[in-house]
Amino acid sequence: MQVRCLGPMVIETGRREVVVRSSLRARVLVVLVVNAGDLVSRECLVDEVWPSDPPAGAVGSLHAHVSRLRRDLARWGVGDRIDIAAEQGGYRLRMTGIGLDVEDYEGLAATAHRRRRTAAGEVPELARAALRLWRGEPFEGLELGLRGHLARARLQESRMALFEALVDTALTSGRHQDVVAELRELTMVFPFREKFHEQLMVALYRCGRQVEAVQAFHGHRERISRELGLEPSPALCRRMTEILRHDPALWQAG
Repeated sequence: MQVRCLGPMVIETGRREVVVRSSLRARVLVVLVVNAGDLVSRECLVDEVWPSDPPAGAVGSLHAHVSRLRRDLARWGVGDRIDIAAEQGGYRLRMTGIGLDVEDYEGLAATAHRRRRTAAGEVPELARAALRLWRGEPFEGLELGLRGHLARARLQESRMALFEALVDTALTSGRHQDVVAELRELTMVFPFREKFHEQLMVALYRCGRQVEAVQAFHGHRERISRELGLEPSPALCRRMTEILRHDPALWQAG
């Protein structure tokens, strides 16, 4: 049994998969799940469900949504595994004998980052195991409140940072040829994540493809100028200068 959030929100019951659909109580569920084990105040949940104009009697309406959510969980066959307890000032969600992909991902990602300092050879396996848990955008298809959006943004940032760490480990260990294709894809999927463009330029240069490294810089520069009205950062411009000068520092980057 598992609750999966790294993509469409799915509750795996052992007999079937239940896809959570957008609703006001789904907003409540998202916040309770990402704060599993912690007390979430009623005020926080009211703001999540009605961010701009809470109705009169919002606390009573919230209680009704939580009651319906408990009935949903029972109907889906996990009511004995996922408990929403009413406590002084709010609600606390506890899960027993049921996994959460966000916790699995964050545990693997944290271990991968720690291993960069002590056992870099273990990073690729840990990082790729974490990244395989992703099936799409967190809570894909759900209309979220503020805290749901913040949780989604935090997870997306963590994912990109893990990609960066994975590539840096490959560059540090001299496996620049192995990451060029992946970096091409990453710069297409995340076109405004400058670190991926820098890593691609370094990898191409180390592969003896200086012209392509220069083209990668100019392609990125043209896109952000056209779409955002921005220029590359000074750090990326310095990297471009190093490529043009064949700077030995390019072989220490990673």
